[in-house]
Order: sequence, then structure tokens, then C-alpha cells
Amino acid sequence: MALLSWYRRRRTADSAALLVPVDRNPTHAAPDRYPRLRVLEGDTTVLADGATGVDTSTTVGIECQVAGARGPDVGAALSVLYARVWKHLAADRTLDGACEHLRELSARVQLGRTRFTLGTGSLMLHCALEAFIPTGVLLTAGREALFRALVAYLSLPLPGVTALARRERVYRAVLARLQPGLPDAYVTRNPLRPDQLDRHQRFAALLDGNHDADDGVTGGTHYDLDVPIELYAAGATMGEASDRVNFLADEARVALRADAELGGVVDDLEEITGEGAIPPLEAHGPTTALALTYRARFSTDSDDVTKASDEDLAA
Repeated sequence: MALLSWYRRRRTADSAALLVPVDRNPTHAAPDRYPRLRVLEGDTTVLADGATGVDTSTTVGIECQVAGARGPDVGAALSVLYARVWKHLAADRTLDGACEHLRELSARVQLGRTRFTLGTGSLMLHCALEAFIPTGVLLTAGREALFRALVAYLSLPLPGVTALARRERVYRAVLARLQPGLPDAYVTRNPLRPDQLDRHQRFAALLDGNHDADDGVTGGTHYDLDVPIELYAAGATMGEASDRVNFLADEARVALRADAELGGVVDDLEEITGEGAIPPLEAHGPTTALALTYRARFSTDSDDVTKASDEDLAA
């Protein structure tokens, strides 16, 4: 019994790490392998040219791919895999000496929202690898060494995370405010794109969005995170459907303006675009839709995207 208890404790501790398949410049998809990472090569820029070598910056895309049973599951899985990957990279920004510094630049999200792709999603993490390539070493050889080191490093078990990534906390906080704020609408996250709505139905979709990162702030990294919201409404006439979706947008704005810091999750949440157009639905009756986009601004610890920055903690 004591041995079994020890084994269970060890297995629980080991499960915090995750070994994920890593592909470099894959030429085909492997839909049965989730989660997985794909490393896509970018461009190399020479920052400075000296007598002993060149300082370079090479961009790379690390695509985090997940699958889940529902849209909210996909969003949460993307946030967890992203947090694991970044925590792993931040633990050694030199990739065991292969580069001088690794920086996060941005992330771009794609969600499967058709009947054939629902339950899948990807987050493309864009990073810069800053490296010195000495005289006598070809630039192509220096690039190759960087990408091999990155793939080898990502092939190691990814560390566990014990808290939600800040981007995940943002989407949960927004959803928690939209659901009671739109009492007559069905509100969900990352849903199937609706083909049609029943008469008088109102529908709101919160989507996981992109973010940009800036690690130049003191004590952490600043993030600008997009929060896209799609609103749909049906009516007896197009005029009624338009009035309903505009009223739905006003309700959403009121619900989010009531607490621009989302209970302390972000520094600020503001609407960055007006009403945007959404492709028309293949509806049997009058239906209209519009899109709102908000931007959440916050900072995290440079080495752990689940933690607040030193400045946030001091405040």
C-alpha cells in the first residue's frame, strides 16, 4: 500500500510535465496528434556588422495546436499550451547557449468554426532569436543551428502551470460579464459559426483573439490582447433584426464599461473599433450581425505569463 501511494504521488507530480510532438516546417497536417507544436522558420535580419561577426535577429513561428470537445475547451487548451511553451522558453532564453536572447513578439489565433473543424484551434507564437554569428560561419549555417536548437529544446517535456494564463483569465472575466449583461441572448465562447437563427433569437460569440507583446517594460512584459465579439439577431423584418442587434451591441458595451479593469484582471479594456461587418448568414428569415473588438491591456512577469508583473504586484 505504501508503494502504491508513492507511485500515485510520483505519477501526479510527473503529469505536470507534458511531452508534445514537435514538427519543423511540416508539409502536411497530422490531425490525430493533439496537442502538437509546429516550428516555422522566418527571416533573419542583420542588426550590426563587426570585424568579428554579425549580430542577427531571426523570427520564428511556434504554432501551438490543440483540440477540444467544445469551443470553450479549445480556448482554454490554447491558453494552457501557450503558457507551458512560454514558461519553458523563458526558463532558458539562450536555448542552452544557441542564441543570446529569445523575445516574444506576438501571437495569432485561428479557430475552427465550421462543422468540419469545430473543436480545433491554433495559436501561432511569433518570437525573435537574437544571436551573434562569428566571422567564418555562413549565415545559413547560423540559422540552421538556431532552428535545430529550438526544436530540440521544445522536444523536451514542457513544464506544468499551476495558474491560469492571463489571457485565459481575461476571456473568462469578459464572458462572466457578458452572460448576465445580455439576459435575452445566448452567449458562448468560440462557437460554431451560426448558419441561421430562429425568429427573434439573439446570439453573442466571444472569440479568443491575437495579442502583441513588449518586454521592454520594467519587471515584466506588456500585452495588448484583442477581445473580438460577434453579435447576431433575427427578427420579423430586416429593420427589426437590425434594431435587435444594435440593442444587443449597446447592452454588451454597458456590461463591459461597468468594470474596465475586469475585477483587476487587466489594466484597461477599451473598444478599439466600431461596428464591423460579418458575412451574412444563410438564414431563412431576416437576420443581421455585427462585430465589436475590444483590447485588453495588462502586464505579466517576463518569465511566467500566469503571473502579474513586478509593477502590477507593487500597485
